[in-house]
Amino acid sequence: MLKLTTIHPFDPWGSKIGGIESAIRSMLQHAPQDFELSLIGVTEDPAQRPIGQWSTLEFRGRPIRFYPVFSDQQPNKHTRIPLFLRFPLALRFKRFDLQDHMAIYHRVEPIALSSLTAKSHILCVHGDPREIVSPRSEVRWRSIPWLYRMAEARAVRRSSFIYSVCREGVEYFQQNYPTHHDRISFLSTWYCDDVFFPVSDHQREQNRQQFLKKHNLPDSTCMVLFACRWEEQKDPVLALQSFALAAAQNPDMHLALAGGGGMRSRMEEAIGNLNISSKVCILGSLSAPDLANALRISDVFLMSSNFEGMPIGVMEALACGLPVVSTDVGEIRALVQHGETGLIINQRTPEQLSNALIDVVNNPQKFNRDACVISMQKFNPDSILPPFFKSLKELR
Repeated sequence: MLKLTTIHPFDPWGSKIGGIESAIRSMLQHAPQDFELSLIGVTEDPAQRPIGQWSTLEFRGRPIRFYPVFSDQQPNKHTRIPLFLRFPLALRFKRFDLQDHMAIYHRVEPIALSSLTAKSHILCVHGDPREIVSPRSEVRWRSIPWLYRMAEARAVRRSSFIYSVCREGVEYFQQNYPTHHDRISFLSTWYCDDVFFPVSDHQREQNRQQFLKKHNLPDSTCMVLFACRWEEQKDPVLALQSFALAAAQNPDMHLALAGGGGMRSRMEEAIGNLNISSKVCILGSLSAPDLANALRISDVFLMSSNFEGMPIGVMEALACGLPVVSTDVGEIRALVQHGETGLIINQRTPEQLSNALIDVVNNPQKFNRDACVISMQKFNPDSILPPFFKSLKELR
């Protein structure tokens, strides 16, 4: 029996959105039966999941031991002291018996700033570590990059093994921490295939008509979907500028915005300045099933990010049969087959992105849904996670 304890500031039963949270939920769901699973996090519902005590709860058919350090009932809202700092600092005042546990972390701060002891410490890095302190990052470390690098160095020293979801991240860690060269490996991300999958043409059309009617859109609508955190990393203003140019050429185009974040006011201002208010539908944060439905009824998925690791959102789009237009970031070329399941632009300009949107929309036979779905089969949990869990057993 391998005792695996995840340490991350979120509530698996809660509403926190993001690629890391999706990955953790999937890991918990698909872990081998001979893994004893625990999670130290925060609670969104103190009445059901009380602060400061262990509870054994069912999560997607699996028993999970859960210990919330404190309550955070608005996990998607920015606060004066960010959650990624409040959580590890609170951990410093807690004592957990993890001597026979493998602890797995999905951010640098909890392993670097807390004083937890465990049999081994595994660090999973979900983005490009070079960009965490970039001016384009929404993470507040960008204003004190030297302090973040100190925390990163401590996290690396404490780690028994490091997994990075982008190959550039592997190279970064190996070059900057050569003593850990053999303890750093690439880990592909994956998508939840029990949520993100295609439906029949008939079902898709039914769902599409329901969506268009709900949002008072014409039957001729060509839907562009932008679904992510509304932060500087994702560059939603570039997405809006690109859409505006494309919609000027194709009046049937409409843009659906799914997600939320700190750039909402700037996005609303850009929508007004670009005079596209009548063409934009703000969906807000969606549950995974609702996001899957939005992906299935759309015509193209737009990603305008400044940087990425291996974006789960792109996987989810393709798995639902939706072609992708994206900037050339992170592991995007491992996911999108340029010219077949979407287009990847070389220059981050509204003109290039808008031309790519028009190209995909005008050529549905070239960028067909079946090819998108097939391209994602090697990225489902049954393909990615068993080797990962096997490697954890070998590290034990």
